[in-house]
Amino acid sequence: MLHRVKTFVVAVATVTLGVAVPVTPAPAVPAAAPQDLHPLYMQVVAHPDDELFFMNPDIDRSINTALPAITVYLTAGELTGNGATPAERARNRQRGLQNAYAEMAGVADASDATQSEWEGTPFPVAGRVVEMYFLRARPDVHLLFLNLPDGQLRNIDTGGSFGSVVPAGGLGVSSSRYGRTDVLAVLRSLMDVYRPTVLRSLDPEPDRRSGYTEDHADHVTAARFARDAAAGYPGPLQEVNYRGYNIGDVPPNLSAEQTARKSRILEAYYRYDREFGDSHGGDRWLSRMYHRWPRGAGWVARDARETVRAFVVSNGAPKVYSQLATGIWGPGLPLAGPGGRLASGLAVGRTPDGRLTVAGRRLSDHHLLASAQAADGSFAGGWTDLGNPNTGLGNEDQVGTPALAVNADGRLQVFVKNGGGGISTQAQAAQGGWSGRWDDLGGHDLQDGVAAVTGPQGRIEIFAGSRTEIQHWSQPQPNAALERKDSLSSGAPASPPQATVDTQGRISVSYREEGTGRVLQLTRPADGTWPEEPTDLGGSGLGQPTPALPAAGGQLIFARNAANGVSVTRRSAGGETFSPWADLGGTLLGEPAAAVDAAGLPVVFTIEPTGVSARRQTGTGSEQPFVPQSLGM
Repeated sequence: MLHRVKTFVVAVATVTLGVAVPVTPAPAVPAAAPQDLHPLYMQVVAHPDDELFFMNPDIDRSINTALPAITVYLTAGELTGNGATPAERARNRQRGLQNAYAEMAGVADASDATQSEWEGTPFPVAGRVVEMYFLRARPDVHLLFLNLPDGQLRNIDTGGSFGSVVPAGGLGVSSSRYGRTDVLAVLRSLMDVYRPTVLRSLDPEPDRRSGYTEDHADHVTAARFARDAAAGYPGPLQEVNYRGYNIGDVPPNLSAEQTARKSRILEAYYRYDREFGDSHGGDRWLSRMYHRWPRGAGWVARDARETVRAFVVSNGAPKVYSQLATGIWGPGLPLAGPGGRLASGLAVGRTPDGRLTVAGRRLSDHHLLASAQAADGSFAGGWTDLGNPNTGLGNEDQVGTPALAVNADGRLQVFVKNGGGGISTQAQAAQGGWSGRWDDLGGHDLQDGVAAVTGPQGRIEIFAGSRTEIQHWSQPQPNAALERKDSLSSGAPASPPQATVDTQGRISVSYREEGTGRVLQLTRPADGTWPEEPTDLGGSGLGQPTPALPAAGGQLIFARNAANGVSVTRRSAGGETFSPWADLGGTLLGEPAAAVDAAGLPVVFTIEPTGVSARRQTGTGSEQPFVPQSLGM
């Protein structure tokens, strides 16, 4: 299925493209044209191959959904590639990408000599001309090249300007000089023309701890260019960042099948970058793909009015979606401005009076923020700045996204991975305001994504994964300071953990198995100890599993599956085993979240290129279907 089909006359032919691409300077796009919005992925990367290493299998899966996929390459990548000159190497890396994208789209390689399954045209945009190629059999798949010199993006970002490389045998686009403002203008103009609903880029704040591979300066700068170009973009936009080189330092999270598919795609590319392929063919990047800001499972909750609310970041701004009395959902409404763009991972906590507080991480200054629900159900009071636990230490940017839990006396407490790789926390003061004081709970080598729950005795327990284990803290008594406990017998987790407390007082911690993507779960009885081995729930996929406790009893686990849809398994009330996984469909951009509504029915929420979706079960029986409703963008 192709979207936004429009015909344009170009110098080489008259073609029908899958997305609206003019061949004259881009016209202004109206800021408010929701009827014209269609789901579209745009990737912005530094080098030809970055997305193949660090964004797959996501890109492969999204191309298979038949949605438009546009990839923008800032550099020519001319430092490697087959050929004796920079111009030859630049063109050959383009040809390698054409092979790889044809492989992902299931299009036969017509000829390595001519790449005739592709068509190209110069594309004027923002005073520059970039090279644009589209796949004839899938004209909604576009590759665009600015061809800036490899290794110079940081210098461009800090005030330099450089002429673009002219690939040999390319489209005849002459060299142009680019400074920072030129790069941003081209990226923003491309966004205005294509109107993406999903923007993918690499990690703008890579892990700098000892023992983690330093990322390429071009990777980091390209991610920051993408982020800055998106600022103020008028359309709805989900931003997804991916970790770069340092994924090789953490547990593999792809299955053998996913790794083999990723390798086949890269092998198609390597025909034109043989030297690099020979030295990196067994690279650890092939068995891994990690998002920089995991969304987690804590962005949905039910408030005192028995209204389920879902909190989502769109283009850096927070929105709330609320269930209406009829059971259907209203449109997303903006929350008060948080003073800057937010990371995608939000957390929601509920106080004993049923009011919700949402917490997030501001990207501009790396501060944690919280916004509390008023008595009338609104969030009109704005945001409280909680500061940063690493202020003055030089690693403020390494702080993660928050988790929330409530003390027995009703005070909320926020937890976050700090810049040193441990856990920091801040609690509300007795009068309800935040204390402003961060306490370091210790821990080491933690990855982003903290799970926090309040147990049946009113004691908070938190869980966080390192590269080798799941670390655990708990309160010795209600309202006390948390203490470090023994780590769980988990093995190396391949996702952040997620925790829940069931009606029998059991705490379950769910996470992914290293190297398979299967869901594992450790369950501690209310009056018992943690088991020596986790229970294998099967399944395969990426990201945190999401638990829900339906009114009928038992436990549901939702998870993003290997096809990027959402699947569910169920443990019946009093049972110890889980049902086979059932695929509920969808095209997820991150982890699902779930809640039980006022009618006792489970609802699972997903963020997709088409917007937020809520799938509500039609009845309380395990066999009852889930019916989706799109909540819009």
